[in-house]
Amino acid sequence: MKKRVLLKRVTVAILAAAVFLSSVTGCGKKKSGVDGSASNPTTFLDKEHIFKEEDIKLTENGEDIVYLDYVNGKIKFVYKGGSGKYVFVSAGTDGSVDKTFEIPVSTKAGYPYFTMDDSDNLYMQYSADSDDANNAAEDGSELEEGTFLLKFDNTGKELFREDMSSDGSSDILFPVEGVVWTKDNGLIVCSARGIETYSEQNGFNLIINHIPLNSFEYGGFITKGNDDQLYVMGSKDQCSQLVKVDIANKKIGEPGKCFETSNINVFCALSKGEQYDQYIANSDFIYGYDSKEDKVTKIVDFHDSEIGGEINNLAVVSDTEFWASFFDENGKTRLSKLTKVNPEDVKEKTVVTLGGITVYDDLLEDVYKFNRSSDEYRIQVVDYSKEAFADGTLDGNEMEQILNKFNLDVLSGNAPDILVVSDDINIYNYIDKGVFMDMSALFDKGGAFENIEILPNVFEMMHTKGKVYTVFPEFIIETVAIRSRFADGKETLTFDDCDEIINSSDAEYKTAFGGSSSKDVVLYMGVTSGRDKYLDLENKKCNYDCADFIDLLNFANKFPEEAGYDYGIFEMDLGYLEDKAIFKDDHLYNFEDYGKLEHAVFKDGVSLIGFPNNSGENLSYIQPRNQVGINSNSKYTDVAIDFIKSMFENYDPSNRNSNFPSDKKGFETAKKAATAEIGDKEPDYYDLGFGEERIEVTPLTEAEAQKFCDYILAIKTLYGYYDGQISSIIHEESSAFFSGQKSAEETASIIQSRVTTYMNENR
Repeated sequence: MKKRVLLKRVTVAILAAAVFLSSVTGCGKKKSGVDGSASNPTTFLDKEHIFKEEDIKLTENGEDIVYLDYVNGKIKFVYKGGSGKYVFVSAGTDGSVDKTFEIPVSTKAGYPYFTMDDSDNLYMQYSADSDDANNAAEDGSELEEGTFLLKFDNTGKELFREDMSSDGSSDILFPVEGVVWTKDNGLIVCSARGIETYSEQNGFNLIINHIPLNSFEYGGFITKGNDDQLYVMGSKDQCSQLVKVDIANKKIGEPGKCFETSNINVFCALSKGEQYDQYIANSDFIYGYDSKEDKVTKIVDFHDSEIGGEINNLAVVSDTEFWASFFDENGKTRLSKLTKVNPEDVKEKTVVTLGGITVYDDLLEDVYKFNRSSDEYRIQVVDYSKEAFADGTLDGNEMEQILNKFNLDVLSGNAPDILVVSDDINIYNYIDKGVFMDMSALFDKGGAFENIEILPNVFEMMHTKGKVYTVFPEFIIETVAIRSRFADGKETLTFDDCDEIINSSDAEYKTAFGGSSSKDVVLYMGVTSGRDKYLDLENKKCNYDCADFIDLLNFANKFPEEAGYDYGIFEMDLGYLEDKAIFKDDHLYNFEDYGKLEHAVFKDGVSLIGFPNNSGENLSYIQPRNQVGINSNSKYTDVAIDFIKSMFENYDPSNRNSNFPSDKKGFETAKKAATAEIGDKEPDYYDLGFGEERIEVTPLTEAEAQKFCDYILAIKTLYGYYDGQISSIIHEESSAFFSGQKSAEETASIIQSRVTTYMNENR
């Protein structure tokens, strides 16, 4: 049967290789949905589409809400309960609960679908395979394999359970999923056969077979709009589509054209309503869709309303009241009531701008918190790559245009008040031009940041030429992990050490770095990790003709042209469990990521050696998260300082999924939380691959946590900007070496000459 898989994290090295090979920086990032013109950031507040958010506490602990609807004047929803079963809740629009019951189905089942009829009967469709059943059994509950349709009355009593896979069709992928109830046609279900009606008297009746439904990329799901009109939501060419289902004539229509040209080309949630045929939400807005006119009308502006998070369910009470569930940056779900604000009650505030090439969603959350707490100022976000990133990708030409826009704003004095620094820009050029304000004194006694004590090595990384021009409240770590017995007590490995390990183990060069084992990728990892060894951007010098770089070229040349190891994105860790892969290039976001390496991937101990090299250095590095500085020409320096201070204060060390905090107090608290009992009612497990025995997430021991902290505090390298043109030069010349046209020494010399010339010409 179909596996419903949530892709949590793409292997960083694969993305890095794509960047290296295309010589484009800043691609593949999670983007915020903030609109804004680069040269003229809008300061207009859309008062007509502002809604107030009220957090409704009706789940146990921020559990995943899988169904939300407005039926018979009540809010109905289902969430994953802490006991490992689904929980149904019925509540009034004032938040008062009038009914709740537990659904006797394990939450280890595949992602379920629910609907309700006018008599408040609840219908559920779910799928479960052997892995799901085994996982449920480990938690002490039973889960029958197959695809099932269930009905419960308004007290939670199960009225029937229909096995939809009894005809043997359960092994076929569902082209469209979901279940809805309609007045005229009763229950509509989706199966491997297609779209069907179902009644207890007549069973299943096929309406539309699976053939026309196979045109949707990655499948789709069925949804109900106004007047019981059914739609299928699918996607094509990374653009969401909405297609009418014609039950009477047993066919589907053509997708609406308006979604191809509007900025709602990716749907996050849909709902029925009264005024519009369908209500659609994405990360920016809630729209009303008119299918006859084939147009969308904006109703809610999330950004001007200061509503953050990723919406995943929507229920329409009226055009002035919505209920929605959101995923926040911590992986928790919140249930919210959104009520329209009278435009006349929207207070005018002085606008302060924050912007950069890339603005991430968690920074957007900090902006919203600040705006809600300030009666006088509103921070307006300007994301320079927003428009170009609408299709989910950035090509080289687009990135160049974005950088040119940003540079033009900086030179013309139109840059944002608070500057977001990403690895797309050369910060040293801006420092030389006096763009950034020196914040050093703010950390002195009596300064605004005097109570913020930064980790010593991290604080050193925040300094450039003895001054603090940018700060970052959080960071992540890039390193190479290896099984401890392979490291044999060494803190780093030479290339000869690596050769010996590969040749004496079950690994091969084509699998040694997991799914990233190719010449280009290994070279990229070495160039990136050793950036400070080969490239001095601050003084505009380079050192590519050194022995270390020549050794790196020769080491990379031992790997295949293309990576030959493929267990699939979710199963890559299996190679490390079996010693078929040795070196794990990894991003560590928090203590729990380290716990996964220590307790699951490398069960008998892990060593974080950094990228191998012959200079004896541990080439691990720290990557800033939400690095910001203050425009030296800003009229709102005090506001910018207050906002940056709030970024440090917003950090939640109790959340095990948060990034590493830069300040000492937060870091110690996060360390303490990593050693504490998790306390969740439902255990969490590490993802190691399909069919692999699950390993429960457990706290770090005091010794493990201290060992890891000592390692973090010893890192000396900060990752940042790497010029795309320099990447292109390295790629071009190394290709000649890999093909046997030049020696490693000749290649290194040519790269040194070309990069030196390029840097001299671009001083």
